[in-house]
Amino acid sequence: MKGVSDIDFQIERATLTALDHRIITEMRLPGLCGLGEWRVNVPKELATTNGCVSLGVFIPSVRFDVVKVEMDYKGSWLLFLGQADTNNLPQDERPTAFQLPMVKCGEKVSFTEDLRERLGREFYFGGGNALGGCIILIITSLLFLLL
Repeated sequence: MKGVSDIDFQIERATLTALDHRIITEMRLPGLCGLGEWRVNVPKELATTNGCVSLGVFIPSVRFDVVKVEMDYKGSWLLFLGQADTNNLPQDERPTAFQLPMVKCGEKVSFTEDLRERLGREFYFGGGNALGGCIILIITSLLFLLL
């Protein structure tokens, strides 16, 4: 793809925060994902158990991805990462499509009312998946651009 660079995310640490007690019991997190007792809104380091198999997080691991940078009509830079794998492709294959652009931390995003409603309903509440809105997964990665 034109204007696209390969990027490898070397995942060495990951933290998981359960935002609801249901996620702790339904996903059977104690003993499988991180050591010790799980509590709501308390981050748990996953490297101690080599990730969280039930969530598909493996530590250490490498995620092969693609990245591109574009400028929008307002002159703002947009960062696009590859669309997350939904077809269980081999780990060494890279995405062939992009997800929505990343949002700069602390930046106020202005969406139309309709889009704001859709984002709130589908992304923040899991789009019908009861567990989707209950997890925040933060992956600390080392980035290596392959030019």
